Amino acid sequence: MTTARARAWYSLVGALLVVSALLPAGASGAPAPAGGIPQTPPVELPSPAGASRAGASDTWIIGGRPGAATERIARRSGARPLLPAAGVYAIDRHRARPLAAALRAAGRLSFAEPSVRSTRAGFPSDPLTPRQWWLPAVVDPGLTPPPVTAQSPRLGVVDAQVDLTHPDLREGNVQSTNTTGVTEEHGTAVSGIAGAAANGTGIVGIWPGMRVLVAPDEQTCESVVAAVNRLVAARVAVINMSYGFAENDCYAHYLATQYAFGQGVLPVASGGNEFQEGNLPIRPASDPHVLSVAATTKDNRSAEFSNQNQAIDISAPGVDVLTTVPLRFDVSDGARDGYAGLPGTSFSSPMVAAAATWLRAERPTLANGQIAEILRSSARDLGPRGYDSDFGNGLLDVGAALASPTPVPDLGEPNDDIEWIDGRRFASPDPSILRSGQASSSLDAKLHRLEDPIDVWRLVAPPRSTLSVRTLPRFGDPDLEAFRVGARTVFSQKRLIGRSIRPAGKTDTLTVTNRLGRPATVFVSVYIDAAVGRIDAAYRLQVRRR
Repeated sequence: MTTARARAWYSLVGALLVVSALLPAGASGAPAPAGGIPQTPPVELPSPAGASRAGASDTWIIGGRPGAATERIARRSGARPLLPAAGVYAIDRHRARPLAAALRAAGRLSFAEPSVRSTRAGFPSDPLTPRQWWLPAVVDPGLTPPPVTAQSPRLGVVDAQVDLTHPDLREGNVQSTNTTGVTEEHGTAVSGIAGAAANGTGIVGIWPGMRVLVAPDEQTCESVVAAVNRLVAARVAVINMSYGFAENDCYAHYLATQYAFGQGVLPVASGGNEFQEGNLPIRPASDPHVLSVAATTKDNRSAEFSNQNQAIDISAPGVDVLTTVPLRFDVSDGARDGYAGLPGTSFSSPMVAAAATWLRAERPTLANGQIAEILRSSARDLGPRGYDSDFGNGLLDVGAALASPTPVPDLGEPNDDIEWIDGRRFASPDPSILRSGQASSSLDAKLHRLEDPIDVWRLVAPPRSTLSVRTLPRFGDPDLEAFRVGARTVFSQKRLIGRSIRPAGKTDTLTVTNRLGRPATVFVSVYIDAAVGRIDAAYRLQVRRR
């Protein structure tokens, strides 16, 4: 940086002041970390000695700062585009360290990780007697599904290859992105739960005969990220993900679902079957903006295997779920008829995903976040009153969802950190929440400690202006921060210029002054304080020029 440019930079920073940062009585003046859980990009490279941690494949995933320079370096290294909009590439293990070194030398390395294997969310057990008790548990038999046309919204499924010759799936509305052979039952079972046709044979799905596009995967980080990207490119409305990684593995998948949500797709994931093995959260179910599904029994109890944590949004039947299976793999129940009763959150998730797609068909103006909110708010409460970690918001109720009022849209998502709004992740920065020439502006938004932990907004202060920034809580306890231009993350105090922390129900206020003769950018962050018990909040953000 030249001396002249450095002086201009510091002049800008010094001209931005934040006053009236409010702290509760007795609080230290030193700012505490923001609420939410930061997504930390890993930098793990293969050992020069050739050793590899358990579960890793011979492929590595390398992420660089998106842009033409990263693309050129990756191409020269022989890397394969995986999530190119995010600067994410896959490369053979022996080439991973040179690619990472080249990106690091150019100042562009973002993360590196092995392409670990995922686990299916189907829970192994003794053979079950087939019966389709689960359908009337979540769909009123009096409902009439919408007709399926070539324009109907489509459900994307990341899973094993589907058996397109199955009598309930060969009507033409279930398709696959490739022609690989069928090697297991899982993808066929998930597809049948969602959309088995009403054709006088076998079972019917949540939305009978719905359009389903299966993107077969190989249960590795690389393959599932690529599958998600293919489905987004195919313009599906919803993606079902009945698999999981350890919560801190496959960071590239977190990027993939964030991008999917930003493109208007609703990601839905099985909540996991590890309750008896430690009940640890899994990815993608625990990632922001992913609708996570737990499993219930016929008597509306939590299935013994179903994970219980604050990432769970909603529940659906997950024990003895009668569904379609390829005939060659139909060996669990003694009846080689192409149908079997299966357990697992794998089979709860497509019920919710199909319901979300049906809701999009009936109400096409709904945004993906509104669909998720409707499904949560219309669920039939189970267990303790209100939200709980066993059932989330309750049992899926398709009829109640279709009749629910339209919620206020949650704008700007994903905006869970500065990188999602300043142009680093998407092609351009988000517009300022105060547009040029406006004297005031306001918007309504929501927070959830896991699903939507932080909202970050870009604010451009006009030349020689003083702005009042306020959060008016509708419920919960949203707090307020502001960062100077050049800040990289809200999870660091670098370039933090103020914080307002007031009790629930109280308005938080910051004042921003720009003394320069040109516009200046500030990042405004709203979050749920880590010390607050309630996991969600809603607020109105107001900006006014004084």
